[in-house]
Amino acid sequence: PLLTMRSLFLPSCGLILSSVLIIVGLFFLLIYPYILEYFINKEFQLSPTSQSFKHWRKTPIPVTLDFYLFNWTNPRNFGKDYKPAFSELGPYRFYETREKVNITWNRNGTVSYRQVRTWHFKQAESVGSLEDVVTTINGVTLTAAYMLRNSGYLHQKSVDMAFGFTQQRISVSHSVRDLLFEGYTNNLMTIAHKMPKLTDLSSPYDKFAWFYLRNASYTIDGWFNLDTGVSNMSRLGVVHSWNNRKDTGFFSGSCGEVRGFSGDLFPPRLIGKNTRLELFSQ
Repeated sequence: PLLTMRSLFLPSCGLILSSVLIIVGLFFLLIYPYILEYFINKEFQLSPTSQSFKHWRKTPIPVTLDFYLFNWTNPRNFGKDYKPAFSELGPYRFYETREKVNITWNRNGTVSYRQVRTWHFKQAESVGSLEDVVTTINGVTLTAAYMLRNSGYLHQKSVDMAFGFTQQRISVSHSVRDLLFEGYTNNLMTIAHKMPKLTDLSSPYDKFAWFYLRNASYTIDGWFNLDTGVSNMSRLGVVHSWNNRKDTGFFSGSCGEVRGFSGDLFPPRLIGKNTRLELFSQ
């Protein structure tokens, strides 16, 4: 009888074990992918407690940004049949960090915030210093001329007189530091800033530089409204509005629309070899 019971027990255990393994296998095959996707989405969704929020709020690894400038070597020869000559300078390497501030969570599944971008110069990784002097086009003068290209005779004449009075030239020479971030004064810009009615030009800035007042600014990048992916994971990182508007105001038609991803947040498994992404850059 003992042998008989043993003979019956072993197959029964094997059957039970097989059934358990089959159930567990089916669970992992059918249910586990959904559970895994749930937890992945939970961490990727933007919320005060998600893992992605920590990295999104402040970039853990700085972005490397290299500037190359072109020194205009023969500006005095400008005229008919003139061929300009340039020499390349750089790279001037900066580390860029981004931090989100004034973060506001909204009930419609979006988050609003401001972005602070900070650039730190890396002398050891650069070719040249920020004190290198570069000759380049006079951006202030050329911008003013372009803005008034379709204006009436009196407007153009007043600006032409301002050009002569402030001794504007087609080229300027300044340090890399001033051209990029610190800015340099220009008499025409000073007049436009303090007395805009005199030249029919206005300027919110007292200096000119390509990134003037942008370094560590809390306001210049604007006010963003972003989808958190809570309602729809495929919308994670999509910009809803910028400065509370659906258009930038800079261009007409689709070119001026606020749309696309912010560039630092994407849904999981979205990007493939042939994926085409639309990014918004203010």
